[in-house]
Amino acid sequence: MAKQIPNLIELLVSAIASAEGYFVPASLPNRLNNPGDLRPWKGCTLPIEHNFVHPRTIEEGTAIAYRQVAIDIARGWSLRQLVYSWAPTSDANNSALYLSETARRIGMATTDIDTPLWNFLALDHIP
Repeated sequence: MAKQIPNLIELLVSAIASAEGYFVPASLPNRLNNPGDLRPWKGCTLPIEHNFVHPRTIEEGTAIAYRQVAIDIARGWSLRQLVYSWAPTSDANNSALYLSETARRIGMATTDIDTPLWNFLALDHIP
């Protein structure tokens, strides 16, 4: 069994936002309230700017990023699959660096990057 990573989804969204440049003032993800730098999906009703979704608020943009990460985990994806989908080399991304930095940021051993992420989810009893 893999070592659980508490707050995995929050850590992944924060790591992705960092990698996508959200925390850089006036960057495109920052200006668009889109910390995941997400593109439109089938059925998306949000405004589109520069081929990226433009949520109305940062709270909405953050929720959308959380939703997408949760969907990818539920698909059984590993960190490698998630990162290479989020930042494909075909878009001129350095996906290998993105992967190693994301693993470092969430505290995942590089030997675990091909393990389905659902194996790292934590669940605690709250009385």
